[in-house]
Amino acid sequence: MAELPASWGLRTKKNKKGTLDVIGKTDTGQDYRVRITDNPEITERDVAEIAAVDREKTTAKKFVGDLVQRGREKKQAEESAFENELMEAAGPVVRAGLGMEQSFVGGYSGKAAENFDAWIASLGEEN
Repeated sequence: MAELPASWGLRTKKNKKGTLDVIGKTDTGQDYRVRITDNPEITERDVAEIAAVDREKTTAKKFVGDLVQRGREKKQAEESAFENELMEAAGPVVRAGLGMEQSFVGGYSGKAAENFDAWIASLGEEN
């Protein structure tokens, strides 16, 4: 179980849903809810997200920049995972097609490729 740093001056209070309200004080001394946890205890994620919006350590520009960067990283990871899934699914099909001498897939055959390669090689011999 994670703990809130004592230097933050925050306290917790159990709410009706069984999760915790993290309570802080405004500059004028009024109580305000900093966060409602997702669990009945403080987690590392709660501490990290509270720290990310600490007005003494970050600016609005930095905070938004971090959010945008995390979004880009998540999108890149999802795209990479999707590409890997496609490659895994296509692998057996491609290997099966490459093993066939006279395979016609979309009008393309292995024999045509051999003839093309031979023609290219003959062009180099003429020079």
